[in-house]
Amino acid sequence: MFYRREDSSVVGSLHGFDDSFRVDDTDTVIPSEVSHCPCISPFTATDLLDITIETPHRYCHDLESFFYVLLWAGVHFDLKNHKEKPMDELFALWNVHTEADFTKAHDNKSEIWHNDGRLNRFKSRFTEDFIPLWDEWVTPLRELFYDAQEEEKRIRAQTPDQETLNSILTFENFMGALGREPRTWD
Repeated sequence: MFYRREDSSVVGSLHGFDDSFRVDDTDTVIPSEVSHCPCISPFTATDLLDITIETPHRYCHDLESFFYVLLWAGVHFDLKNHKEKPMDELFALWNVHTEADFTKAHDNKSEIWHNDGRLNRFKSRFTEDFIPLWDEWVTPLRELFYDAQEEEKRIRAQTPDQETLNSILTFENFMGALGREPRTWD
């Protein structure tokens, strides 16, 4: 389902309700009685892969998923020849089918944030068309998520701002890391 402006441009799309939640008048998430695991894909955020902690789906998880989609596309899509390469072994542990897979996927993705060598393996496999996005998007986003995770560690003993990690993972900062001006609904 799409929301379109009068000029027919798409403003937003709705793809499902499995990750949705209710909020109160102050935009605080109302806890749900539903205890299901959202659709697990190779692009799932690391917090949602940690099955030892019950984590509600938050906007920052969608931002992290975008980062994984960017890595996937950069390695697999040959835009000049209109071809998709076979799945690269770098992503083998990102598919989740069993309980043990959650831990493997979590640990494998977490390494990206703290291990330059691991991240550089992705860079070495980026297709020619995506190489310019490495310095323009991948590096700034990786730094943004690294800073957010470090902030989360620092404030874990306190009452953390889980939604934006003390205003680090906001849409504005995400778009700023991409070198873009955030769009508004106006």
